[in-house]
Amino acid sequence: MGFELIPGWTPEEPAPIALCDNPGCGDPIMPATGWVVASLAPPDPARSDRSPVARVYLLTYLPILPDDQPPIGQRGKGCWPTVPITDGDAPWVVAKEKELNAMLATQASANKTTLVDAYKAGIDHDACKPPPLPTSQPNDNVRWVEPAAGFAAPLHPNAVGMRGTANAVEQKVQ
Repeated sequence: MGFELIPGWTPEEPAPIALCDNPGCGDPIMPATGWVVASLAPPDPARSDRSPVARVYLLTYLPILPDDQPPIGQRGKGCWPTVPITDGDAPWVVAKEKELNAMLATQASANKTTLVDAYKAGIDHDACKPPPLPTSQPNDNVRWVEPAAGFAAPLHPNAVGMRGTANAVEQKVQ
């Protein structure tokens, strides 16, 4: 999502001040996500010629932090140090993720692509939840997204999250 573009943010230390609690703080993330929209520009017309019955699916991002955050500017719910985002910044981070997912939904709609709402499917399975066990299933009360530090793919889906996302895709395909 571009968190590395935030001054002072590292996987080990949160930003030294709340990202948007000060007037005129600006938005360090969304301007950097223009590549997402550009990469979702209208599909190659040759695709329709080569595969006239192909169906294209676009998935939203899974939730990183708990979805039930208060409005920006109020203290939210994070899980420092598992995800190094302060409680004061948690509502802003969740709002940015929802904004990015809304961009994806707009592009899917504009390009005749089926949107799969992985974010909605992953609510209550954010990186603040307990880690999955080898036998965990998508409906278990475990995280689908790995924490920010110390994992092979920080802030990316784990195996249980991929199974949960696959279930969401399967529901759209039927």
